Parts: sequence; structure tokens; C-alpha cells
Amino acid sequence: MKKKLLNVFYYILYNLYIFDFFYWINRNNTQTLTYHNVIPDDWFDDSVHLGVSHSESVFECHIQLINNRFRQKNILITFDDGYKNQCEIVPKILEKYGLRGVFFITFKLIIDGLSLSVDKVTQWVSYVPAGDYHVAGMKLIISSENRHEIASLVYEKLLLNYKLWDSIENELNSIYAFNALKINPELRRLRFQPMTSQDLLKLISSGHIVAAHSWDHRPLSILPIKEQEQDFLLSKTYSDKYCNSKLYSYPYGGKEEVSPDTIQLCKKYGFEAAYVNDIFTHWPKEDSCFQLARMSLPNHCNIYILDAKLSGFEFFIKSFIRKILGIMDFLWKKKVTLNGFCVGFMKK
Repeated sequence: MKKKLLNVFYYILYNLYIFDFFYWINRNNTQTLTYHNVIPDDWFDDSVHLGVSHSESVFECHIQLINNRFRQKNILITFDDGYKNQCEIVPKILEKYGLRGVFFITFKLIIDGLSLSVDKVTQWVSYVPAGDYHVAGMKLIISSENRHEIASLVYEKLLLNYKLWDSIENELNSIYAFNALKINPELRRLRFQPMTSQDLLKLISSGHIVAAHSWDHRPLSILPIKEQEQDFLLSKTYSDKYCNSKLYSYPYGGKEEVSPDTIQLCKKYGFEAAYVNDIFTHWPKEDSCFQLARMSLPNHCNIYILDAKLSGFEFFIKSFIRKILGIMDFLWKKKVTLNGFCVGFMKK
């Protein structure tokens, strides 16, 4: 019901040219989008490992709309991680519309040629047969309906103990072997096989930007400071070797995964700017270029919702509501303080 009402609301605003007005007032701003995997429609479903991915037809729909709404300098289309689909499917669509992308690469993918631990987890949870399993000290009852919830539970456990990141893959493999999971071979290749250094060179030669997305994609803020520093050192080393940009994208990029220490290390190791996936309003403004916000688009082609997001209208409304709630919270606390003062005064 909520989605239907939102669709009706956005449909009305679209036809009243409200979104056109927001596109106009934001015409000199740069909008930054974030994508992960782009998968052919025939293999796209609601599997856990495709939770932040897009089908090929939807992605092209987005790019068509972006091409109609923006000039090249006003849109930054970014991609995280570095799997084969990003160098085989994405560039053809971007270049068809005269656009170029920013590909943030996790360097361990390129060096080891193996999937990241987080992707092995989502792969396992997506395809392991339904049943009862003991993983990382938890009893997991996996069914066809709850796989997204199970993946969230495992991730929360990993956030609580950074050392689990080194053992979780082997533990899952011992419980139910990865090579026994039933996955379409071509989907496995596109989704879980990393790019090579030659793929990166081809992207750069085609006019795309290649930049850093950490060494091994662990949530940086949960790591001891020495391990964070080692990750940035490796990122700098391989960035100098493989990249044509000093931009950086934090793994995950939320408040739980990026700390002020993380930002300071990013600056220390020579990166010029960095992207988060949230708005860190409470952090120092002098670090603003190391907390640049990105926006993701849903995996559908509803033009009213897409225009609400791309035009900046949705961001404006959410910011306005946050400010109103902040003022109300301040006034409430002020009222409570004054009431407490008055009660104390009267008792005296």
C-alpha cells in the first residue's frame, strides 16, 4: 500500500514538472551513482548474492534515462569490486550512450583471482540446500524464504569479530563444499570470477576510470588500526600500479564500516577523495571530500521513482524531514530541561 501511494504521489509530481524544476536547480551539481554487478536478465533473480545488483535490461534503462537527463560532467557512474560482468557487460552499455564509468577495484581480486570472502558467504547462503547448519557459533535454519535474513545474521556476526573474516570461507566449505553448489556456470563466471590486470588496462584505454576499493573488502572500521593501515598501504601500492585515478571507495561505506580513523588513513596514503554510501552529517567539514555521498537506484524502471531520486527531490525531502525532526528533538529536550528546572526551583 505504501509503495502504491508513493507511486501515485510521484506520478502527480512528475506531471506537475516538479522533478524538472529540481533537475534545473541542481543543474550545476554532480550526481554520483553506485552500482555493483550487472547480470543478464535470464539469470537474474532474488538470490542473496544479487541483492545490490541489477539486471542488464534495467541497467540499460537507467543509462538511457541518465543520458537524457544529464550532461557527462554532471553525472558520475561508479561500480564497486571488480568482477567479470563489469568489464564485459557494463562498458558496452555505457559506451553505446557516450558515457564512461568509474570502476573501484578491490585489489585482492586481481592479485589472487578468487572471489572475496563476503561474496563467498552470499554465494553459499544463496545456493546451499535448505536445512539446519551451525555457522560461526550460530544455528542457522535455512529455507527458501529466509536466505536474505540469514545472510544479514552472518554479516552481523562478522562485524562483531574481525578475525572471523579469515576463517569463514573455510568453515562454510567444510560444512557444504562450494564446488557442490548448483550454479549456472556462466552466471558463476560473470558474477564470481574477478577481472584481470589486462581487463583493467582495457577499461583505461577505453576512457574509463579505474580506482581503489581497498585491498580485501573487509569493513575497515572494525579492524585494529595497524590492519587498517596495512590495507591502505596495499591499496596505495596497487593503485599506483593499476589505476589512473587517486579516488577511493570505502568497502560497504556505511557508518558502521567507516570511522574518523579510516578517513585519516585514506588521506595519509595519498588518496584525493573518497566515497561513502551514507551522509555523515556529524563529521568534520574539513574532511568533506573524504565522505562524498553516492546514491543507488532500485532494480526497476519506474521513471517517476527514478526521476525523484536523480533530480535531487528525494534527497531534499529527506534532508528537510531530518532538519524538522532535529529541531523538534532540540525543542523537546529544551522543554524537558526547563520543566526540570522549574520543578526544582519550586521545591526550593
